[in-house]
Amino acid sequence: MIEQREEHTKLVEYVEEEREVQRYRARRQRMVDQAGAHTRLKWWWTGIPVDDDRGE
Repeated sequence: MIEQREEHTKLVEYVEEEREVQRYRARRQRMVDQAGAHTRLKWWWTGIPVDDDRGE
């Protein structure tokens, strides 16, 4: 039973991490979609400045 609880806890942690990654990707994609051509070109060179706060 303890092993089962540990497996469940690991699975829950994995799912939470995966959701955070998906939120990050969605937020980043929204930024790209809303940016103008000049900004996109700059970001192509410098990278997209998205805070990795993961605190949503």
